[in-house]
Amino acid sequence: MKKIFFLLLMGVFFLTVPGMTDTFRCGTHLISVGDHSFEVLRNCGEPIMKEVVGYTLTQNRRRELKMEHWIYGPKGGYYYLLVFEGSVLTKITSFRKE
Repeated sequence: MKKIFFLLLMGVFFLTVPGMTDTFRCGTHLISVGDHSFEVLRNCGEPIMKEVVGYTLTQNRRRELKMEHWIYGPKGGYYYLLVFEGSVLTKITSFRKE
């Protein structure tokens, strides 16, 4: 009985925690971390929202890069947050709007 309760509890936890993924599907195209913003726009079109959230420095701290959040969705009940540093996709997160 404890084992069933634990598995049920873990299932609920994983359904409510935002997911981090390395890929995002746009129609027949697969977008991955490391892709450039022009590729994402070409394959997915304009996001429902774009926001400049700040600036960061390159690893050698010599250049400043613009950080942007792009949101796509809903797709299957999920929204996808794409984080760009400069023009490179660095993170993909999925979340469900409640």
